[in-house]
Amino acid sequence: MALDRVGAVFAPMAVAWWLAGCRVIPDEEILPALLPHLRAARDMMRAIPGFPLDVPLGLLHAMNLCSARLWGVLTLTVYGHVGDVGGPGTAAHVEALVHDLVIDVLAIFGQEVSAGVVLMRDAVVRQP
Repeated sequence: MALDRVGAVFAPMAVAWWLAGCRVIPDEEILPALLPHLRAARDMMRAIPGFPLDVPLGLLHAMNLCSARLWGVLTLTVYGHVGDVGGPGTAAHVEALVHDLVIDVLAIFGQEVSAGVVLMRDAVVRQP
């Protein structure tokens, strides 16, 4: 039940990356103990409208890896492991964790941060 709700949000992004030719972990490189779970997840996600039937298990494994990193950052923040909300240095700590998260997610899909990426704090915001 939760898989189809979460999958319905993240699957289209992951599928778009895969269809665009981004790297996906080859199925034969996935630990055998993970394969039954990934097959069951793929079978359930095939019920999502537009979800490709030929999605490799490696794409779902990549989604799990990305999800683990995201939930890790959220958990560290919620439970105060990055400092008190509003405390000195907390925002910079969270920003650094999110920056590393993005680098990790891109690496999972065989990508790197583009030189043209500008952090929001460094962006010049023009008012109309």
